[in-house]
Amino acid sequence: MKRNKKLKALLSLGMAAVLSLGSLTTVFAAPGATSGPNADNVKIKKVLEMNDGTEIPSTGFNFDFEFTADTYNGEDNATTLINGEAMPTVGTPISGLSKGKLSIGFDESSDNPVSPAPKAGVKTYEKETGKIFDGVTWKAPGSYTYIVKEIADTYTVGTGETMTYSADEYEVTASVVNGSTAGTYVIDSIGVKKLDDNGDPGAKIDVTPGDDNEFKFTNVFEVRAGGDGTDPVADNGSLLVKKTVDGDKADKNKYFAFTIDTTKAGTQTSAKYRAYLIENSSVITPTTANGTFTVKTDDNSYPYIEVTAGSPLSINLKHGQELKFFDMLVGASFKADESANLNYKAKIDLTVNGASSTITKNTNELASTDSKNIGKLTNAAAFTNTFDEDSITETGLTVNDLPFIAMIVLAIGALGAFVVIQSRKKNYSGN
Repeated sequence: MKRNKKLKALLSLGMAAVLSLGSLTTVFAAPGATSGPNADNVKIKKVLEMNDGTEIPSTGFNFDFEFTADTYNGEDNATTLINGEAMPTVGTPISGLSKGKLSIGFDESSDNPVSPAPKAGVKTYEKETGKIFDGVTWKAPGSYTYIVKEIADTYTVGTGETMTYSADEYEVTASVVNGSTAGTYVIDSIGVKKLDDNGDPGAKIDVTPGDDNEFKFTNVFEVRAGGDGTDPVADNGSLLVKKTVDGDKADKNKYFAFTIDTTKAGTQTSAKYRAYLIENSSVITPTTANGTFTVKTDDNSYPYIEVTAGSPLSINLKHGQELKFFDMLVGASFKADESANLNYKAKIDLTVNGASSTITKNTNELASTDSKNIGKLTNAAAFTNTFDEDSITETGLTVNDLPFIAMIVLAIGALGAFVVIQSRKKNYSGN
């Protein structure tokens, strides 16, 4: 009996050991489809991020990845020849250099963003090259290592555009063995490692083509709305909020309270904007009547209010004043609210990305643009407040009333005279 119990215990331990080894095999296995019949199926993934509202230019984007021969069987390529020849070039040869490149392009008419979007407010495009070692003629069996990075500045940016290129670099090693025919060589496996900031390779990454492919380069394309604010008055801003007061009885020295909410674009972790207060075609320094702000001076000595995206700006504006924002990216948003004002009714002439509309409010009612996305074209909210004379009851007399009052006075006077005369007549007759 005891012997059977010991045997069962040993069997249980054996099964546990087998299961443990199975899990270790999973842990230490090279990630991705890098060996076996699919050994050469390694591709570069290009990820392109753009804020909502931003479009791929009509010329499209073209990105290049540079392959630099590094080592053969661990020896520096610069001093090592393989059967008398240098390591083979990968992709299209780069003129004048012992390097090659692979290219991939994006076009608005043929490429669609990933759905659902991986990041809120950001359109993400993904595309993969063909097999990176297609067409390569290997010189001999062995390990061929290349350093792969993205070539910067392949797109000529326009006004207000920014393209951030990937700074990532990878070490790619192809293990080549003899083929089935003498003198031919085929890929047995491919290993890819990402280099750290010191240029040292880390652990192997997953290079399975598709969603799990970690052999990727990410670029961010951003577009600024409006000019750069070198001349805050003349330049078209990212956003303009303007104040006008109308009506014969309107007080044009009255300050109207605004709350302006701004957000950052989806590709940004944070954002600060410059808001210039303009009156009579000149940039002015805000006064206490406008509110309390963090006021800074730009490189051209113009004062501006520093606005942090996500923090509401409270400001008071009077007739003829406007607030012009700069540095907002397409894809950011704004919301401008004007508090209700007694005896005034508001109208907003709203322009969003060049498209115009009008919002009208009743007397004594808050006026709001609601949340709108910043577009590349004009973005503006012009608030006009009109004094509503019908909203108050007149208690005094006006000049227009004088003729009627005179007629009434004359009529009362005549009636009084008539009564006096009649009274005297009666008294005379009685005597």
